[in-house]
Amino acid sequence: VRQLLPAGLLLCLLMIMTAGCGGDHFNSPPPPPPPPQLVSIAVSPASPSIAPGTTRQFTATGTYSNGAIQNLTASATWTSSNTAIADVSNIAGSKGLATASTATGGTIITATFAGIEGTTALTVSPVASLAVTPANPPSIAPGTSALFAATGILADNTMQTLTTWATW
Repeated sequence: VRQLLPAGLLLCLLMIMTAGCGGDHFNSPPPPPPPPQLVSIAVSPASPSIAPGTTRQFTATGTYSNGAIQNLTASATWTSSNTAIADVSNIAGSKGLATASTATGGTIITATFAGIEGTTALTVSPVASLAVTPANPPSIAPGTSALFAATGILADNTMQTLTTWATW
């Protein structure tokens, strides 16, 4: 009987310790995966050119560690490396909207979110020529109107619709 008592006591203590430690750990659910992390931001359009005094809307697209893509335009903080060439809005409703000054040259547009940056170059180039369409409009009856469009060819040979900024 004396030999059974210590073995029984040891078995009892072992059972109490196992139960006190949370029991069977082999059937516990695994911990949840960490939340996805932002790994990069792409700013688009890539390297556009615009005429002085005009605007261009930029978009920031975030890519996360799990492959998810998210539009971050309204959440990002926007900056221009040369505000004498163009500034970019951080005002709700117009975030990412770059406005060119009357000066020409280049600037870097940056979108920052959660410590991650994305950039693109913006060139403000003078208008080399302007085309108005239709070039040969039909006759317009008195009291009616016709719709015209202005397209600028910039000094760097890019084209930009300038209808909104043209003086008619």
